[in-house]
Amino acid sequence: MNKKNPNILHPNPWRIILIFVILFVVFEAIFFISFQGIASDHIWPPDASFAIYTPSLAIASILFCILSITQTSYEVTSLKLVHTKMGKVSEYFWSDIIYIDEEFSARKKMLLFYTKDGRDHFLAFDKKGIIYEKALEKSHLLSKEEFQRKFPNKKI
Repeated sequence: MNKKNPNILHPNPWRIILIFVILFVVFEAIFFISFQGIASDHIWPPDASFAIYTPSLAIASILFCILSITQTSYEVTSLKLVHTKMGKVSEYFWSDIIYIDEEFSARKKMLLFYTKDGRDHFLAFDKKGIIYEKALEKSHLLSKEEFQRKFPNKKI
């Protein structure tokens, strides 16, 4: 019997789909302008190249979108948060997370946290926002003022 591990979370797929739709539209516009030309005598009907690059771009976008959805996950353990993305594994120990921008995270549905070295990290929420709740619960956080004193060049 194949049981799902409750500690493995996945980002909201609709957010990933939206990103790829936006990228598709932007690249489609760039290709259309590049191949059809702004100063062209005619914009419609498009040249034959339109029938080649549009389906190619759509197939590539769909493929990368599916890969992004299926190959991105978070594992929450008692010691750390493990982020797996396309085979690349990043580990964030709870003890290393010193500040979470709660306002930004809640507004954007994206976990923004800072580690001991002052680096910022962004992780998209899972469907239920469990990653955010666990990060708040398990991390050893500084107040906003303490963080600003420690890293005066960081704007939060």
